[in-house]
Amino acid sequence: MGQSIFPTGVTNFNPSKTWSGYTLFNAKNEGTILIDMNGKIVHEWKDLQGFPNKMIKGGQVFGSLRCQKSSDAYQDYADLTEIDWNGNIRWSFTHNEEVIDQGIGKTWVARVHHDYQLEGNPVGHFVPGQETKDDFKQVLLLTHHDRKIGSISPYPLLDHVLLEIDRNGNKLWSWSTLDHFNDFPLTDEQKMQSLRTLTFNLLVKKGMYFILIMLATLDQIIGLIRVTSDLNRITF
Repeated sequence: MGQSIFPTGVTNFNPSKTWSGYTLFNAKNEGTILIDMNGKIVHEWKDLQGFPNKMIKGGQVFGSLRCQKSSDAYQDYADLTEIDWNGNIRWSFTHNEEVIDQGIGKTWVARVHHDYQLEGNPVGHFVPGQETKDDFKQVLLLTHHDRKIGSISPYPLLDHVLLEIDRNGNKLWSWSTLDHFNDFPLTDEQKMQSLRTLTFNLLVKKGMYFILIMLATLDQIIGLIRVTSDLNRITF
């Protein structure tokens, strides 16, 4: 007989073996939720989505207010938005690409997915002495862009594009995966696999100049030097 009772809330908590703190996560159809170590809800930002959510000192939370429909885009969020503790919008970026969204029409969207990094912190979680402040000047986003490149594939391609913007949304720098497709130290078989399943996550950023990109489906980490766009492979 299958399991019929499923525990909810905190099911295991050993204070002597944990670092007491808070957990920020996104709950489907609810919003962004902050809980303590006992599972008690400390705060909730209704309808704020996250892919992922991140909090900075002062209680401001980053996330997205709208996910594009799957018929229009793949895992794309229309915006990257900062909201304060009381739910007020403090900053938002959408002007990456103008698209036609069903039910909305022509609109600007960020097409951000999987990760973004804010100036001041290299990894998106707590690091002693490396805090993102509310006066950040730069943001690095992982975005999508639709491409057709016959030399790679006869089919439409979804490009992963690193986009660096300033606080006003001005584009400072961008880097296209497909423009550097042949620079990746991959075999022909791995290249074909990457076209089907490539996923990027920005693991480390230091001073907006050196970026580590995880090729999750290929078990590799690629180092990208921002000023030269050169690639160096680090395999784990």
